[in-house]
Amino acid sequence: MDWIKVKVSHVLYEYTDFSIYEFNAWIKIMSLTAVMEKSPTAEVLKRHINPRTLESLSKKLETHMTSVETIVKKVLEDVEYTKHLKAKNKSRMAEFRHKQANFNEFVARDVTRDVACDVQVKIREDKIREDKSKVIASAPLTFIEKLKINPTYKHINFEHEVGKMNAWLALPRNKGRKLTDRFMLNWLNKIDAPIPTQAKIRPVAAPVVDPGPRYDPGVAALVKATAMKMKG
Repeated sequence: MDWIKVKVSHVLYEYTDFSIYEFNAWIKIMSLTAVMEKSPTAEVLKRHINPRTLESLSKKLETHMTSVETIVKKVLEDVEYTKHLKAKNKSRMAEFRHKQANFNEFVARDVTRDVACDVQVKIREDKIREDKSKVIASAPLTFIEKLKINPTYKHINFEHEVGKMNAWLALPRNKGRKLTDRFMLNWLNKIDAPIPTQAKIRPVAAPVVDPGPRYDPGVAALVKATAMKMKG
């Protein structure tokens, strides 16, 4: 044991008649008992405590209705209690480690089972998806799918027209009408294929020939008269 108990009342009130040497001897006796975890022999006490100091301490303790043996006995009681606590804590730790090991094993087993379940679920989902693909691939074409691959109706936007059909059927006055194959066929047959338009070719205009300056006798006479006046 690496500790001892010293009451405050002993230090401040009860053992005030102890000299400093006797007080140290009292502390050493308790410390030796705690370290050795048994009653120190007379030889051990003599190696650590002056015999005269030990004798005077024994006499002082008798005046306080106690003895060195009683002090040693109380320290040994603390030693046994400390051993009991250590053993109890050791047992608790062993139990905790055992539970922790069982828990870790349970978690590992649970995680392994979950992983296995996830793998099985993934395999099952892949199998279902594969089966659906096979069913879809082997299913016969619907009426509208047959129309889509028919060259006669290549000019029709089926998604757009089906949307218009549903909108027309949703009107209150068309209550009771259904989107049957005949209805779709009649609807689509009313849609004419667009006629390709050709760009209009504009005729090329003939080039305009410049005839040159036109002769005017009046203008010529006026020019001549003007020239004569300028010379005169």
